[in-house]
Amino acid sequence: MAELDILSPEFTREAEAAWDRARNQALARGVPVFYRNDRTGLEIMEQPDGRRFEIRFIPGAPRGRNFEIIRELARASARSLPVLTVIAGPSGSGKSTLTSGLDFAGRENLLDPTQLRAG
Repeated sequence: MAELDILSPEFTREAEAAWDRARNQALARGVPVFYRNDRTGLEIMEQPDGRRFEIRFIPGAPRGRNFEIIRELARASARSLPVLTVIAGPSGSGKSTLTSGLDFAGRENLLDPTQLRAG
């Protein structure tokens, strides 16, 4: 069995493609999909008719009533909020290793202090 490199761009693409297939299949069957949008940080409930809602999960509540709708999102607003991703930790904890092998939105704006010191 080939070694699994979860930091590779190929793995990221395959995982995103699997998520897209599962999401589309659920919506096609009339099942709403719940997920956290990593770009906006919002918890989302997407309905089969295309409507999207920001939600808040209610810990301990019974299934089917374990969330509340905060607001309906316009299609563009679910993607248009600015995002700041911070990868922090002590020296030697692997921050540079993680960011060098990980493909993520905003990568072109990455500010890596290790690279700045190197000149």
